[in-house]
Amino acid sequence: MSLEHWEAIYRKGTIATGPSQTAGNYDMEVRQSWVDFFSNCRPGTRILDVASGNGAVAIIAAETARELGRVFNIHACDLALIQ
Repeated sequence: MSLEHWEAIYRKGTIATGPSQTAGNYDMEVRQSWVDFFSNCRPGTRILDVASGNGAVAIIAAETARELGRVFNIHACDLALIQ
């Protein structure tokens, strides 16, 4: 797939391109695995998500931190331009 194909996928609002529900977001076991991982991170943990697509993992990290009353320093980047 070309960069333009990926950009088109993400512009439709799809967050995940892996196992996901019809809404296009990580769900069930995949999401829970990330929640479990980020739940073990200490406040102030620095997270870098490279090739983040539409930011699904970074979003889960931020949501998990918020739910636990923690703050993570999260940065995500991708070559696709999503507006």
